[in-house]
Amino acid sequence: LIDFGLSFTDLPSHRRKRSQKDRGNHGIAYGTMRYLAIEVCLGDKSFGQPMDIWAIGCIVFELVTCVPLFSEPKQNAEMVQHCFQLLGQHDKTACLDSLPRGRPWLKCTLRPVDFWSRIRCVAGPGVEAYARLAYAMLNFDQSDRPDIHGCFDLWAAARHQLKESATSS
Repeated sequence: LIDFGLSFTDLPSHRRKRSQKDRGNHGIAYGTMRYLAIEVCLGDKSFGQPMDIWAIGCIVFELVTCVPLFSEPKQNAEMVQHCFQLLGQHDKTACLDSLPRGRPWLKCTLRPVDFWSRIRCVAGPGVEAYARLAYAMLNFDQSDRPDIHGCFDLWAAARHQLKESATSS
């Protein structure tokens, strides 16, 4: 169930297959593109909790809707396109400027598909609260993503809303 999007290996058998340029500082990357944070797709190598929060946000969306947020992209640029199209957030692109491959996306004009219209297709109490959690976790700006404690707070709020709507029905 859990796939945090990215792992690295630097095993001797893999080193012979790839050049140092391909391996980078962390080894060879393996992962599921649909869970990679936008900043990873744009070349950020400072991995940490914000990238995991993004991946969990993708999983929360998938649990709520029973459909992955992103189709399986074949390359980083395609994943970034999906991010802009499905999440919008054109007002958050300034945070991408400092990333190695972020500058070309600053003036992205891809027309977004409304994230919330994909949520409205799923009926059920509490769905919108869980969608708000996923959307917060999928913020383009890492500094605006909730940390793990904030995620638990949002999760608890969503559960509370779900319980309230169940008792009022």
